Amino acid sequence: MNKKGMTLIEVIVAMAVFGIMSVAVFPAIFLYSRINTISHQIDTASSVSLDVMEDLVAYSDTIPSDELVLALIDDGYTLISPSLPETPAAAYVLELTQDIYLIQVTLTLVEGNPYQMHAQVIVTANQGAISGDRSIIENILGFIQ
Repeated sequence: MNKKGMTLIEVIVAMAVFGIMSVAVFPAIFLYSRINTISHQIDTASSVSLDVMEDLVAYSDTIPSDELVLALIDDGYTLISPSLPETPAAAYVLELTQDIYLIQVTLTLVEGNPYQMHAQVIVTANQGAISGDRSIIENILGFIQ
């Protein structure tokens, strides 16, 4: 380097070194961005399923079990079937689409106890990086008598 500044060759070499380093680092940055997007969508699906289950638990503290399906329909859920072939006879399946997620709630009466219900919440991504992936939470709800 002379006293007046950098020579043209030094600038070209510095740009070449910077270019090589950029090409080496870019795929890692792209991969990190992709992993971050997937992680965010999985976290959101888990959060949605947990929120739905918390709503079900809150309902179980305030209403009898025979009113839960009606309360969910009032919240925008669609009653898919009072009984599907793969579910027990006393099961209700409800669905709601929220953003990119399909929320399916299956409610099954516990045999011999009208004050308990098995609840299963399945949140499935309809699009995005995790399309088809599911988040599942199950719980036994105890209702007021």
